[in-house]
Order: sequence, then structure tokens, then C-alpha cells
Amino acid sequence: MNTLNENTSNSKPGMDSQIDKLSKKINILINAIFNQSENGLLLLDFERVILMANHSASEILSNDVLVGQNFISLFDDTAASELNSAFKQIQLSG
Repeated sequence: MNTLNENTSNSKPGMDSQIDKLSKKINILINAIFNQSENGLLLLDFERVILMANHSASEILSNDVLVGQNFISLFDDTAASELNSAFKQIQLSG
């Protein structure tokens, strides 16, 4: 007879496998959405670093290497200041 702890430890590897499979499916879906969109799409982290960019975004911004760059650094000082203000408002509104 298994105890609750034994059942939990026995089922965890299977659950990890299911989570991994689901995570892979989600990543495939996100990549498909990004790659199929004719609109320029960027995915940023909270520090405004570009995590993902589709081909259209690269064309619009005339920059083939967007991933890893700070989004704000792509703009002149005036636009960068306005963008920083907008991001701060978004963060404050939660």
C-alpha cells in the first residue's frame, strides 16, 4: 500500500513530463503566431529586453538582430523618454 507521499513522489515525474509536453506545445503555438503574423510583433520582458521578434518587426525596424536588445534603445531620446513613461504607467496600472 502506498502512502500519500509515495503516491506524490511516484506521480511527479509523470506530471513533469506532461508539463514539459504542454510547454513545448505552447512554445510551438507562440512561434507559429509570431511567424505567421504580417504585423511586427515583439515580446519584451519587464526590463524591456526583446525576447522574441518576428520577421515583420525586423523589417519595420530595419534591424535583423532585435532579440537581446533593449527595446527603448532602438529610438531617439525623445521617443525613448515617451516610451519609458508609457511603460511606467503600464507597470503602475498592473
